Amino acid sequence: MFLIIGGSNSLTNRLYAKLRARGHRSCFWPSDSFPLESWVALETGPPPKGRFWLPGIGQQSLSLQEIEGVYWWFYEGPALLKAPPVEGETPEQAARRQRQELDACLLTAYHLMDCPWINPPGSVLNHRYKVEQLTEATALGFTIPDSLMSNDPQAIAAFYQDCQGEVVVKSVATTGVPSRLTQAQLSQWQKNGESKPATRLFQRFIPGTDVRVHVVGQRLFASEVLSDHWVSKVDLKDPQPVSIPDALAQQCLTLCEKLNLVLAGIDFRKTSDGEYVFLEANPSPQYPAYEDRNHYPISDAIVEALIRGVGAKHR
Repeated sequence: MFLIIGGSNSLTNRLYAKLRARGHRSCFWPSDSFPLESWVALETGPPPKGRFWLPGIGQQSLSLQEIEGVYWWFYEGPALLKAPPVEGETPEQAARRQRQELDACLLTAYHLMDCPWINPPGSVLNHRYKVEQLTEATALGFTIPDSLMSNDPQAIAAFYQDCQGEVVVKSVATTGVPSRLTQAQLSQWQKNGESKPATRLFQRFIPGTDVRVHVVGQRLFASEVLSDHWVSKVDLKDPQPVSIPDALAQQCLTLCEKLNLVLAGIDFRKTSDGEYVFLEANPSPQYPAYEDRNHYPISDAIVEALIRGVGAKHR
Protein backbone atom coordinates (compact mmCIF):
# COMPACT_ATOMS: atom_id res chain seq x y z
CA MET A 1 0.00 0.00 0.00
CA PHE A 2 1.24 3.47 -0.91
CA LEU A 3 0.02 6.46 1.09
CA ILE A 4 -0.51 9.97 -0.21
CA ILE A 5 -0.31 12.42 2.70
CA GLY A 6 -2.82 15.08 1.74
CA GLY A 7 -6.16 15.29 0.03
CA SER A 8 -7.37 14.45 -3.45
CA ASN A 9 -6.66 17.08 -6.12
CA SER A 10 -5.54 17.32 -9.74
CA LEU A 11 -1.90 16.68 -8.78
CA THR A 12 -2.32 13.82 -6.33
CA ASN A 13 -5.04 12.18 -8.39
CA ARG A 14 -2.64 11.56 -11.27
CA LEU A 15 -0.19 9.82 -8.93
CA TYR A 16 -2.99 7.79 -7.39
CA ALA A 17 -4.28 6.76 -10.83
CA LYS A 18 -0.83 5.77 -12.08
CA LEU A 19 -0.09 3.69 -9.01
CA ARG A 20 -3.43 1.90 -9.36
CA ALA A 21 -2.89 1.40 -13.10
CA ARG A 22 0.33 -0.44 -12.29
CA GLY A 23 -1.49 -2.72 -9.88
CA HIS A 24 -0.49 -1.05 -6.61
CA ARG A 25 -2.90 -0.26 -3.79
CA SER A 26 -2.88 3.36 -2.70
CA CYS A 27 -4.98 5.70 -0.60
CA PHE A 28 -5.06 9.29 0.64
CA TRP A 29 -4.50 10.37 4.23
CA PRO A 30 -5.48 14.03 4.67
CA SER A 31 -3.94 15.16 7.94
CA ASP A 32 -7.04 17.17 8.84
CA SER A 33 -9.07 13.94 8.91
CA PHE A 34 -7.33 13.16 12.22
CA PRO A 35 -8.69 12.57 14.86
CA LEU A 36 -12.32 12.71 13.67
CA GLU A 37 -12.17 10.51 10.56
CA SER A 38 -8.87 8.67 10.94
CA TRP A 39 -7.43 6.85 13.94
CA VAL A 40 -4.06 5.45 14.96
CA ALA A 41 -2.99 2.75 17.41
CA LEU A 42 0.75 2.62 18.09
CA GLU A 43 2.70 0.25 20.31
CA THR A 44 6.35 0.50 21.27
CA GLY A 45 8.76 -2.12 19.99
CA PRO A 46 11.19 -3.17 18.92
CA PRO A 47 9.96 -3.28 16.29
CA PRO A 48 7.13 -0.78 16.80
CA LYS A 49 3.65 -1.90 15.86
CA GLY A 50 0.90 0.27 14.52
CA ARG A 51 -2.44 0.24 12.78
CA PHE A 52 -4.27 3.01 10.98
CA TRP A 53 -7.93 3.47 10.10
CA LEU A 54 -8.06 5.91 7.20
CA PRO A 55 -10.79 7.56 5.13
CA GLY A 56 -11.40 5.64 1.94
CA ILE A 57 -10.54 2.14 3.15
CA GLY A 58 -13.83 1.46 4.91
CA GLN A 59 -13.71 -0.38 8.21
CA GLN A 60 -10.40 -2.04 7.39
CA SER A 61 -7.19 -1.05 9.11
CA LEU A 62 -3.71 -0.72 7.71
CA SER A 63 -0.61 -1.94 9.53
CA LEU A 64 2.80 -0.27 9.57
CA GLN A 65 4.29 -3.23 7.73
CA GLU A 66 1.84 -2.89 4.83
CA ILE A 67 3.01 0.61 3.93
CA GLU A 68 5.49 0.37 1.04
CA GLY A 69 6.05 4.06 0.44
CA VAL A 70 4.63 7.52 1.13
CA TYR A 71 4.20 10.60 -1.03
CA TRP A 72 3.88 13.79 1.02
CA TRP A 73 1.79 16.40 -0.74
CA PHE A 74 0.44 18.71 1.95
CA TYR A 75 0.16 18.79 5.72
CA GLU A 76 -2.69 20.91 7.06
CA GLY A 77 -2.27 19.64 10.59
CA PRO A 78 -4.93 17.77 12.56
CA ALA A 79 -8.51 18.90 12.94
CA LEU A 80 -9.02 21.11 15.97
CA LEU A 81 -11.62 20.11 18.53
CA LYS A 82 -12.99 22.16 21.39
CA ALA A 83 -10.76 20.90 24.16
CA PRO A 84 -12.04 21.65 27.67
CA PRO A 85 -9.51 23.80 29.52
CA VAL A 86 -7.76 22.32 32.52
CA GLU A 87 -7.58 24.36 35.70
CA GLY A 88 -5.83 27.67 35.12
CA GLU A 89 -6.00 27.50 31.29
CA THR A 90 -7.70 29.94 28.97
CA PRO A 91 -9.61 28.52 25.97
CA GLU A 92 -6.76 29.73 23.73
CA GLN A 93 -4.18 27.87 25.84
CA ALA A 94 -6.33 24.73 25.77
CA ALA A 95 -6.59 24.89 21.97
CA ARG A 96 -2.83 25.38 21.67
CA ARG A 97 -2.12 22.44 23.98
CA GLN A 98 -4.49 20.19 22.05
CA ARG A 99 -2.92 21.17 18.74
CA GLN A 100 0.52 20.29 20.07
CA GLU A 101 -0.68 16.92 21.35
CA LEU A 102 -2.48 15.98 18.12
CA ASP A 103 0.46 17.16 16.01
CA ALA A 104 2.85 15.06 18.09
CA CYS A 105 0.64 11.98 17.73
CA LEU A 106 0.23 12.35 13.97
CA LEU A 107 3.89 13.10 13.26
CA THR A 108 4.94 10.19 15.51
CA ALA A 109 2.79 7.90 13.37
CA TYR A 110 4.49 9.24 10.25
CA HIS A 111 7.97 8.83 11.71
CA LEU A 112 7.28 5.18 12.58
CA MET A 113 6.64 4.43 8.91
CA ASP A 114 10.12 3.14 8.14
CA CYS A 115 9.66 3.09 4.38
CA PRO A 116 10.80 5.26 1.47
CA TRP A 117 9.24 8.74 1.51
CA ILE A 118 8.89 11.41 -1.16
CA ASN A 119 9.64 13.40 0.92
CA PRO A 120 10.14 12.62 4.65
CA PRO A 121 8.26 14.80 7.17
CA GLY A 122 11.39 16.37 8.62
CA SER A 123 12.73 17.28 5.19
CA VAL A 124 9.41 18.84 4.16
CA LEU A 125 8.89 20.75 7.40
CA ASN A 126 12.46 22.09 7.26
CA HIS A 127 11.29 24.19 4.31
CA ARG A 128 9.92 26.54 6.97
CA TYR A 129 13.50 27.53 7.77
CA LYS A 130 14.09 29.46 4.58
CA VAL A 131 17.04 31.48 5.81
CA GLU A 132 18.81 28.27 6.81
CA GLN A 133 18.10 26.81 3.36
CA LEU A 134 19.52 29.93 1.71
CA THR A 135 22.62 29.61 3.90
CA GLU A 136 23.10 25.99 2.86
CA ALA A 137 22.62 26.92 -0.79
CA THR A 138 25.29 29.61 -0.48
CA ALA A 139 27.70 27.09 1.06
CA LEU A 140 27.19 24.88 -2.01
CA GLY A 141 28.12 27.73 -4.36
CA PHE A 142 24.71 29.05 -5.40
CA THR A 143 24.25 32.78 -5.87
CA ILE A 144 21.38 34.09 -3.72
CA PRO A 145 19.70 37.51 -3.45
CA ASP A 146 20.56 39.80 -0.56
CA SER A 147 18.10 38.66 2.12
CA LEU A 148 16.78 39.77 5.50
CA MET A 149 14.35 38.02 7.85
CA SER A 150 12.99 40.59 10.30
CA ASN A 151 10.06 42.34 11.94
CA ASP A 152 12.16 45.35 12.98
CA PRO A 153 10.96 48.42 11.04
CA GLN A 154 14.37 50.09 11.27
CA ALA A 155 16.25 47.06 9.95
CA ILE A 156 13.71 46.67 7.15
CA ALA A 157 13.98 50.36 6.26
CA ALA A 158 17.79 50.11 6.08
CA PHE A 159 17.53 47.03 3.86
CA TYR A 160 15.01 48.82 1.65
CA GLN A 161 17.43 51.73 1.28
CA ASP A 162 20.34 49.41 0.44
CA CYS A 163 18.23 47.79 -2.28
CA GLN A 164 17.15 51.16 -3.74
CA GLY A 165 13.52 50.30 -3.04
CA GLU A 166 13.58 47.07 -5.05
CA VAL A 167 12.50 44.55 -2.37
CA VAL A 168 10.39 41.39 -2.53
CA VAL A 169 8.40 40.25 0.53
CA LYS A 170 7.88 36.53 1.18
CA SER A 171 6.35 34.39 3.88
CA VAL A 172 8.88 32.90 6.28
CA ALA A 173 7.25 29.51 6.82
CA THR A 174 4.80 28.86 4.00
CA THR A 175 4.48 29.09 0.26
CA GLY A 176 2.42 31.80 -1.40
CA VAL A 177 2.63 34.68 -3.81
CA PRO A 178 5.34 37.21 -2.91
CA SER A 179 4.69 40.96 -3.01
CA ARG A 180 6.77 44.10 -3.47
CA LEU A 181 7.60 46.29 -0.50
CA THR A 182 6.45 49.90 -0.80
CA GLN A 183 7.52 53.13 0.87
CA ALA A 184 3.96 53.52 2.15
CA GLN A 185 4.24 50.22 4.07
CA LEU A 186 7.53 51.30 5.59
CA SER A 187 6.10 54.65 6.68
CA GLN A 188 3.14 52.92 8.31
CA TRP A 189 5.37 50.54 10.27
CA GLN A 190 7.64 53.34 11.46
CA LYS A 191 4.87 55.47 12.97
CA ASN A 192 4.70 55.21 16.74
CA GLY A 193 1.59 53.39 17.87
CA GLU A 194 0.81 52.05 14.41
CA SER A 195 0.81 48.37 13.41
CA LYS A 196 4.21 46.75 13.18
CA PRO A 197 5.15 44.24 10.49
CA ALA A 198 4.87 40.52 11.02
CA THR A 199 8.15 38.70 10.54
CA ARG A 200 8.78 38.27 6.84
CA LEU A 201 11.61 37.37 4.49
CA PHE A 202 12.77 40.38 2.49
CA GLN A 203 14.94 39.92 -0.60
CA ARG A 204 16.49 42.20 -3.19
CA PHE A 205 14.42 42.03 -6.38
CA ILE A 206 16.34 40.30 -9.19
CA PRO A 207 15.31 41.32 -12.73
CA GLY A 208 15.08 38.39 -15.11
CA THR A 209 12.97 35.35 -15.91
CA ASP A 210 11.99 32.46 -13.66
CA VAL A 211 13.53 29.03 -14.16
CA ARG A 212 12.04 26.03 -12.37
CA VAL A 213 14.08 22.83 -12.11
CA HIS A 214 12.09 19.80 -11.02
CA VAL A 215 14.33 17.14 -9.52
CA VAL A 216 13.14 13.54 -9.11
CA GLY A 217 15.96 11.35 -7.85
CA GLN A 218 18.75 11.83 -10.38
CA ARG A 219 16.45 13.18 -13.11
CA LEU A 220 16.09 16.90 -13.82
CA PHE A 221 13.35 18.67 -15.79
CA ALA A 222 14.09 22.37 -16.37
CA SER A 223 11.65 25.01 -17.59
CA GLU A 224 11.96 28.73 -18.23
CA VAL A 225 8.75 30.58 -17.47
CA LEU A 226 7.76 33.36 -19.83
CA SER A 227 5.27 35.56 -18.03
CA ASP A 228 3.66 38.98 -18.25
CA HIS A 229 3.88 39.32 -14.45
CA TRP A 230 7.02 39.68 -12.35
CA VAL A 231 5.78 36.70 -10.28
CA SER A 232 5.47 33.91 -12.80
CA LYS A 233 3.18 31.78 -10.60
CA VAL A 234 0.54 34.53 -11.03
CA ASP A 235 0.70 34.09 -14.81
CA LEU A 236 2.10 30.60 -15.43
CA LYS A 237 1.06 30.37 -19.03
CA ASP A 238 4.13 29.47 -21.03
CA PRO A 239 6.81 27.32 -19.37
CA GLN A 240 9.37 26.40 -22.00
CA PRO A 241 11.71 23.37 -21.79
CA VAL A 242 15.33 24.49 -21.41
CA SER A 243 18.74 23.07 -20.71
CA ILE A 244 20.74 24.30 -17.74
CA PRO A 245 24.52 24.24 -17.34
CA ASP A 246 25.97 20.92 -16.15
CA ALA A 247 27.54 22.58 -13.12
CA LEU A 248 24.18 24.01 -12.06
CA ALA A 249 22.50 20.64 -12.55
CA GLN A 250 25.08 19.02 -10.29
CA GLN A 251 24.53 21.72 -7.68
CA CYS A 252 20.79 20.97 -7.74
CA LEU A 253 21.44 17.27 -7.13
CA THR A 254 23.90 18.04 -4.35
CA LEU A 255 21.44 20.40 -2.67
CA CYS A 256 18.68 17.78 -2.75
CA GLU A 257 21.03 15.26 -1.19
CA LYS A 258 21.95 17.81 1.49
CA LEU A 259 18.27 18.55 2.19
CA ASN A 260 17.29 14.83 2.07
CA LEU A 261 14.88 15.40 -0.81
CA VAL A 262 14.04 12.96 -3.59
CA LEU A 263 11.61 15.44 -5.16
CA ALA A 264 12.09 19.21 -5.31
CA GLY A 265 11.06 22.21 -7.35
CA ILE A 266 14.09 24.50 -7.35
CA ASP A 267 13.41 28.08 -8.36
CA PHE A 268 15.92 30.47 -9.92
CA ARG A 269 15.90 33.91 -11.48
CA LYS A 270 17.93 33.96 -14.67
CA THR A 271 19.42 37.40 -15.27
CA SER A 272 20.03 39.05 -18.63
CA ASP A 273 23.70 38.05 -18.46
CA GLY A 274 22.84 34.38 -17.92
CA GLU A 275 23.44 34.12 -14.17
CA TYR A 276 21.16 31.79 -12.20
CA VAL A 277 20.16 33.23 -8.81
CA PHE A 278 18.79 30.66 -6.34
CA LEU A 279 15.45 31.51 -4.70
CA GLU A 280 14.28 28.34 -2.95
CA ALA A 281 13.91 24.56 -3.12
CA ASN A 282 10.28 23.54 -2.62
CA PRO A 283 9.92 19.97 -1.27
CA SER A 284 6.30 19.62 -2.40
CA PRO A 285 6.20 21.40 -5.73
CA GLN A 286 3.39 21.96 -8.18
CA TYR A 287 4.37 20.30 -11.44
CA PRO A 288 1.28 19.50 -13.63
CA ALA A 289 1.55 22.68 -15.75
CA TYR A 290 5.21 21.93 -16.48
CA GLU A 291 4.52 18.27 -17.14
CA ASP A 292 1.60 18.91 -19.46
CA ARG A 293 3.08 21.85 -21.37
CA ASN A 294 6.53 20.36 -21.88
CA HIS A 295 5.58 16.67 -21.98
CA TYR A 296 7.88 16.04 -19.04
CA PRO A 297 7.26 12.63 -17.38
CA ILE A 298 7.49 14.07 -13.87
CA SER A 299 4.61 12.10 -12.34
CA ASP A 300 5.88 8.90 -13.99
CA ALA A 301 9.29 9.52 -12.47
CA ILE A 302 7.73 10.00 -9.01
CA VAL A 303 5.66 6.82 -9.33
CA GLU A 304 8.67 4.85 -10.56
CA ALA A 305 10.73 6.11 -7.62
CA LEU A 306 8.03 5.04 -5.16
CA ILE A 307 7.68 1.59 -6.71
CA ARG A 308 11.45 1.05 -6.80
CA GLY A 309 11.70 2.16 -3.19
CA VAL A 310 14.24 4.91 -3.83
CA GLY A 311 12.50 7.49 -1.65
CA ALA A 312 14.38 9.13 1.20
CA LYS A 313 14.32 7.81 4.76
CA HIS A 314 13.87 9.73 8.01
CA ARG A 315 16.93 11.44 9.42
